[in-house]
Parts: sequence; structure tokens; C-alpha cells
Amino acid sequence: MNAAGSMTGIGKHVARIGGLVAVVAVLAGCMEQEVAVNVSPDGTGTVTVTQLPRMIKAEGGKTALTPLDVSTVAVWATAFNESVTLVSATTFADGKGTAIRAVFSFSDINKLEVPTTAIIPNVKGPRITFKMVPAGAGVRLIATMPKSPEPKPGAPKPKTDPKEAEKVLNQIRDVAGTFKMSVVVTPSRPIKKTSARFRKGSTVTLLQLDWGQLLKKKDILDGQAGGVLLDRKADELNKLPGCKVATGDVTIEF
Repeated sequence: MNAAGSMTGIGKHVARIGGLVAVVAVLAGCMEQEVAVNVSPDGTGTVTVTQLPRMIKAEGGKTALTPLDVSTVAVWATAFNESVTLVSATTFADGKGTAIRAVFSFSDINKLEVPTTAIIPNVKGPRITFKMVPAGAGVRLIATMPKSPEPKPGAPKPKTDPKEAEKVLNQIRDVAGTFKMSVVVTPSRPIKKTSARFRKGSTVTLLQLDWGQLLKKKDILDGQAGGVLLDRKADELNKLPGCKVATGDVTIEF
């Protein structure tokens, strides 16, 4: 069995963090992924997706690099709700294997939707949406993060099976332990004001997850055989190692 086959072996397990869902079942291996949104005051801009291959464990404890296929990049546009157009797709060596960098353009950021999962064609999941409005001599960009699901009133708390939870956790560590992802926004002009919690210069981080750090916590699973990570509010998530998650509406004026 290859690395992708190893992923299928735990395909029923879905990792859910609040409203931000990372579907372990459909990742074709493990990688690092950055989605960088660059936007101008007129609402146009680009989305640059960079994917770096990383080692994962396959059957028998063997390791393999994530297979990344640049020929599939054209259909990545479906992950953005068809709101983008492919401009270029290139490969480059990052020291561990062949990486991919794809640049997409958009004409209206109000129509842009950015998934909070790995870029997977035709897979719908939680999305970050955007709205741009005038603000004085400039504009205000509002990035709306997905909402965490509300627990059902009176829903019983699932019973914990520590042995099964540890088994599932180790499986996910083997396959997704090197998975990292981030979503950042950079305006074309200096930021005048922002409500962003995570900012460095003119770049605002909306989401940053390091599964290697996150999966070090032994109690991260709820103990179900399905292997579901605990639903948590973003303020709780930001206390976990390897997590930076924006909440609600993030405003950026520039």
C-alpha cells in the first residue's frame, strides 16, 4: 500500500476543529499548504496556493513523500467556488521534494470564498468569505470566518474509550502529523486599522494550523472510534499548540 492508500485506511476519521474542518479522509497525503490572498482597493487581486510535500508513514511503517500533481491545479478553482481564474502553475524544489505554486486571479473579492481545509477540487467545506465596503478615503475589507457548530441541547456526551482514542490518534499522527496550513491576507496598500488578532506588518493571518503540534495533545480526541477532534470555540483553539484561528468578522482598513 502506498501513502495515499494508508490515508484511505483511516478514511472514516474526520478531524473537526470548531467550524474549521480538516477532512483527513480526503487528503492525498500530508503536506504544508499556504493560501495567500493579495487584494487591491478596487476588489481585484490574486490567490497564491503553495503546497510543499512532506513525509508520511505508509503501511509497514515505511515513509513516503506526498505525491503532488501539478496537472490537477486547473481544477483547484472549484475549491474557491469558481470565483478565481488560473494564471500560472509552477513546480519547484523545496529541499524535500517537488512543490507546487499556483496563482489565481479574481475580479471581485466579494465573490471570493477560501476553504479552511486542504485545497481539494469539488469538495465543499467551511469557507472564509469576504466583503469590501468604502471607508473614508480608503476601503474596509471584512473577512468572515466560519461559525463553530452549536452543540445540540441535551445531547449526551460520548463515552470515552482511551485505548481506541489513542489508536486513532496514532493513525492520524502517522498520516497527518506533518500537515500544516495557513490562510493569510495582504492588502496592496498599508493597513490603517484592523481588528485582526494575528498580524505581522501588512499581512493578517486568518488561520494557521500545525497538526504536528496539535496532535501532541493526548486528549485532543473525544474518544469516539470515529476519531473526531473536539469541537471547540476559537478562543479555546488558540490556547492549543500550533493553532491560530481568527473569529467572527476580521476587519482590515487600507
